[in-house]
Amino acid sequence: MVRIKFPSKVTVAALHAYQIFEVPNVEDGDVKPQGIDGIFLVELSKVLAFNFILKQPPDKQWGRKLENGTWNGMIGIVSRGEADLGICLIGINKEREKVVDFSEPYFISDHTKRSYLGTFLKVFGTLFGQSVSEKDLKNRVLQGSWWCFAYLVSSSYSAVLASLMSVPLYNSSPTTVRQLAVAIQNGKFEVISVPGSSVLPDMIQTGDEDLIYIAEMVDKNSWYVTIDKFLDEENFHGNIAHLANRVSLNFRFGKPPLSTKFISQDMFAITRVAVIVSKKFCCKKELNYAIDKMNKAGIYSHISEIEIYKAWFRAVKADLKVHERALSLDDIAGPLIFLMFGYFLSSCAFLVEIMYVRIKLTNIYKFPVTN
Repeated sequence: MVRIKFPSKVTVAALHAYQIFEVPNVEDGDVKPQGIDGIFLVELSKVLAFNFILKQPPDKQWGRKLENGTWNGMIGIVSRGEADLGICLIGINKEREKVVDFSEPYFISDHTKRSYLGTFLKVFGTLFGQSVSEKDLKNRVLQGSWWCFAYLVSSSYSAVLASLMSVPLYNSSPTTVRQLAVAIQNGKFEVISVPGSSVLPDMIQTGDEDLIYIAEMVDKNSWYVTIDKFLDEENFHGNIAHLANRVSLNFRFGKPPLSTKFISQDMFAITRVAVIVSKKFCCKKELNYAIDKMNKAGIYSHISEIEIYKAWFRAVKADLKVHERALSLDDIAGPLIFLMFGYFLSSCAFLVEIMYVRIKLTNIYKFPVTN
């Protein structure tokens, strides 16, 4: 089998996105791209020993299909053969795979409820994996259960209360997809997205009425901002929500609860991020092999952690401009629920003890002990 040598020079399509892929400014003496994907491209070029030339799409879009059947943005550049590869946190979908190929995924944007549940069960099994003898099981089940429950309730109450007291309160805003859809219907909020991204098609494919409505309103009102200005501070004035990959928001504003902007925990799709590859490119197998090795070595994960830490550090140093407002019942609902639930269980335990003592005394008087 003849091994194909990887090209020494490759043209790479890319977008300038803050902390994702920062195109170098030659006038300032920069020669290497920065940002998480920029650093990843540099490391990939070292592994495969190639030099690259960056090519930016003039419309500054990832790529969407036009009415005449052609594609614009990065997808269009790669599909027409103007670039060999493309990289800038771009997701894989079926429409794009019709005109370009994709490498092995090097990043997954989020986790499902099932993956979180699996992680929790593994940790739970590790914590409580100590062997328990049969004698202990008979005599101490109730006591052990109470210890576990008391620990969980007290820890949850303390954590919620501590987080409430340590982080400034933001103005009331929609926190879920449903609340955001209602706010848009009432004319209280606008939603912006990046043109050519896969966010809106993914929202429509979910079949969720709220997500479909939000996507249609964005397209109907042309609530679009190019990727180089999408996360600029000027686009956060007023009641404006952003549809974006959570990791890109974390890079820009830090991770909750210390983020400088509110980042919702709702998600509607999981994006597999990969390198765009031209269908005519010679060395896709070698590229996938290198990316697979880098994934197993944890290189992209390491780069991601460093960049997120930098964003977190900036978020901590930044002065949060938060408008003061009075506490509402919703703000302290979590701690109150835990407190009332604890009172309820304590009352139940108290009543059970009284009933148990009375039944025991009744049996003693009913069957007196005689000599």
